Amino acid sequence: MGDDPIPCDLYPSVEAVIADPDHYGVAVSPWYPPPEFLVQIRDAVRYGGTEFLDLIVQASEAITTRNEGNLADPIDPNSI
Repeated sequence: MGDDPIPCDLYPSVEAVIADPDHYGVAVSPWYPPPEFLVQIRDAVRYGGTEFLDLIVQASEAITTRNEGNLADPIDPNSI
């Protein structure tokens, strides 16, 4: 098992999952970032300043409102 991909189906809503008689229940563990991640965020805030923090707020708004089409392009396209 480990890091091998697991075949799955995508559903547009919880209701669609419930309506599918062949769906399977799964649990997804949260991702716990390594300590280096905090260092990277700290550096990004230090060197990116208010522009970086504004991008964080915009991304958070887009994710919470499920309107991900309005996100700005990444500063570093290679980071995708």
